[in-house]
Amino acid sequence: KEKFQIFTPKNFAIGVVIVACVVIFSILSPRFFKLNSSGDSNGDIRRNMVTAYAKSQAELKMQLYTYYFNVVGQTEEEAQKDAEEGLGHYVMDLSDRTVSTMTDSEISDIYSRLVEGGDIQNNSFVEPAEITVLKDKLVAAGLSGGRQGAIMQNLQNPAVCRVFELSRTTGNEAHRYFQFLRFRELESGVLFSEIRPENHILPLIGEHFSDRFPCEHFLIYDRTHRMFLAHEAYKQWVLVVGEEPDWEKAGKVSEKEREIEQLWKGFCRSIAIEERKNLNLQRQFLPMKFREFMTEMR
Repeated sequence: KEKFQIFTPKNFAIGVVIVACVVIFSILSPRFFKLNSSGDSNGDIRRNMVTAYAKSQAELKMQLYTYYFNVVGQTEEEAQKDAEEGLGHYVMDLSDRTVSTMTDSEISDIYSRLVEGGDIQNNSFVEPAEITVLKDKLVAAGLSGGRQGAIMQNLQNPAVCRVFELSRTTGNEAHRYFQFLRFRELESGVLFSEIRPENHILPLIGEHFSDRFPCEHFLIYDRTHRMFLAHEAYKQWVLVVGEEPDWEKAGKVSEKEREIEQLWKGFCRSIAIEERKNLNLQRQFLPMKFREFMTEMR
């Protein structure tokens, strides 16, 4: 009988020691072990944030604090401050049951399609803080369930509708510049163009013009955002920020360019029919904001 007894003083003491070690380790381990910033850890943290919101603001704040302290590497004071500010970013009504049944791959797929696939980051009329909030709301809406079809078709959601509007505005302006952007050849042989867009469209038009002029050196300067799209012949295009063009060299066009400009202006005048001039219709097809740097409008 003594041989098969379980609840002995010795076993009880061993159990108490084990429980105490587990509790101490769970409290102190975050201080000594940094969470890995790989996709798995970030995915777990993202899932915890969404799940915590369905329970309480206090739990969400703790998850945000854990992220800023362990993953980002902030101090306790910085993590506490950012966690409090971050509470306002997660305002969707989420279902704990729906989130808990989703796999990591499903969350990762929704996150990449919603956050990384749109043109919202190129819109100039939206502050970076609002873009961050909209991205968080989109992710939350995608994880919340209760819908059919793609999330971007759920336009009754205010966040989705806002992102759709911004993406459409930016995409439409980029498409216009496919038609209205004009190059001029400098004395150095480089093709140079200036634009004044309302949105960050250079990343959206770079592929088009590099495919169309693969064997040319060309520069597109965005006066609004003070940045370049630079393309070297037979190479990939790049964006250059913080540099100003040499306006003296940019104003010196080649002799061949002057001849072509005169021919092009003459062609545009010759096809115009004075009796059918309709300025209002012209402004609809070619808005005034695109005419500043067009050769035929100078």
